[in-house]
Amino acid sequence: MTTSYIYVFAFFLSKFTSWLVYNTCWWYNHPIGKLTQFGGAGQQDGRSLVFGYMKKWGWLWCAVLGGSAAEWDTSPDGQLLRLLCTIQCGILAWKGVFRFGAADQLQLHMKDRVIVTLLAALTYFHPAFVCLSLVASSILTYSISSWSIAPPYSNYLGNEFMRYSVSFAVTSLLLRSCTPLTSSDVLVMITAGQVEYYFHQGFGKVRLGNNPLDWVLQNRGECIFVNSYLRGWNRWLSRESVVWVASKLKHIRLLLGAGALLAEMGGMLSTSVAWYLLTASFHVGVFLMTGILVWENMVNHLVMCYVIYSKGDLLNVTCLTAPLIGCILISELLVVLMERLQKKDKVKGLMLFDSAYLLMCWWDSPYMRMYTYEVTTAKGVFSFPVTLFSPYDTFITDIHTRMSYFKMHTGLDRQRSADLDTVHSGVWGLLLYQEEAMKMYEMMDGKTPKTDLTLTDDADRWEVGKEDTSHPAYPFVRFFSGFNTYLKCGWYHYIMLWPHFPGEDWVPDISPVSNTLPQYTTSAGPITTVTIKLLKTFFSGTEIEVLDTGTIGVVRIPTEVSPEVLPYEDLPDYSQMFESNQRGGR
Repeated sequence: MTTSYIYVFAFFLSKFTSWLVYNTCWWYNHPIGKLTQFGGAGQQDGRSLVFGYMKKWGWLWCAVLGGSAAEWDTSPDGQLLRLLCTIQCGILAWKGVFRFGAADQLQLHMKDRVIVTLLAALTYFHPAFVCLSLVASSILTYSISSWSIAPPYSNYLGNEFMRYSVSFAVTSLLLRSCTPLTSSDVLVMITAGQVEYYFHQGFGKVRLGNNPLDWVLQNRGECIFVNSYLRGWNRWLSRESVVWVASKLKHIRLLLGAGALLAEMGGMLSTSVAWYLLTASFHVGVFLMTGILVWENMVNHLVMCYVIYSKGDLLNVTCLTAPLIGCILISELLVVLMERLQKKDKVKGLMLFDSAYLLMCWWDSPYMRMYTYEVTTAKGVFSFPVTLFSPYDTFITDIHTRMSYFKMHTGLDRQRSADLDTVHSGVWGLLLYQEEAMKMYEMMDGKTPKTDLTLTDDADRWEVGKEDTSHPAYPFVRFFSGFNTYLKCGWYHYIMLWPHFPGEDWVPDISPVSNTLPQYTTSAGPITTVTIKLLKTFFSGTEIEVLDTGTIGVVRIPTEVSPEVLPYEDLPDYSQMFESNQRGGR
């Protein structure tokens, strides 16, 4: 009974630890927090991000460090725990250390990358370093990955899962030094945290509809495959082949939806090797369909399989204990309560959440609205893959969501407001509300006529240059100015061959239905002009229709001026940008 009480306390303390790490590291450097001059910490004087953070918050984490000073247990349980924590901290460190770019900062933060690498390696020798590795990795990743047109929460899928999982390890290791918890109990707590993470995603899908099974029964999974192709994934396929594959997926979409729900919620019934292999297979399927590689989860799951296999009957991993199952269910009720509170104040409301709770649970829509990027250099005109926007690329692809549901950065696309009367979906064709999805599905099935969308109007096109510091697209000027500056360095060309290995979103946003330009590589030289183009498509089930193409804006890049002398205007009042009443932030 005593251990059960400790489990409950450890569970909620672990969730608080994860929330605390996220909020202090993310909001400390995020432009919405107005604690920096522009997106990301971006110190250009060579100071360490980690040391700067520790100067302000180090007292807190040093206290945790001192409390978890017990050495690794030499028992088999302790050695498995040691292996698991070392690999998890290594994955979390990898996310920041091998994520290059942030050209507008003109700072690679090599000191911090070295610090984060060392702390991750030191976790093998002493568990106290697990805490420091967690904090240092988070501050590096969030500092180099946010900018002034970033969303109000982090949307790095694998990074948030690993941060959440390591937070459970940190808290459980702390309690192990002052309670009867053993290394085996710490493994159970880490498992419980991972089960709760997945259960939340499945529970979110259950809550998307009026009835619990609506998402499984009504969602059109084939649409996301088509939309991924239109973004440039599997672009070696012909349009006819994509439609054929989608027609086959249509017949098994119920099975795919049920499988996804089972993978995400099945851990409540069994946390065996089979469940971890099922969830790993789920991520493989997502990668094949969409190009999103959540490799962190897959590596973690394989390690967990080894841990479970090694422990056998000695570790209670076939089913979580009743107190932990109760904790997970209570946690979901608290999320529902927080979502209600968040509607009152969108910015402050988001700070109630751990970003692990704000990730994807959507309806797949046949309508997609996306941007493509064309750049001009001395060697010609090229299509620019969004992967080279590293480390901001996932934020770039997410921008429609922010303009549709958060009403942020609307000045980037004056056409967006006209299309909102028809549909809110963006680059993935994803929709948050069931009534919007049903409207699109009726159009897809031909039950209702397809609503005409406003065509792109050249009068809405904008241009921005180095003097337009208050324009919402000005961050692009800074980014490409820094990009051109780095092109003078030979090593930068090698880094940009794969700027965040092995990557997360592999899709380039170069659509095979509208773009025939060669793809840009750094050998093409400095960029003088960036043209942001809009593409609207609709999948009727038998045909991919291109509804509209047009230019929404042109960015003029000053090749003679580096971004360190380009001024940044005061950031806008982000609290005025949250006007919608969306449920949560998914």
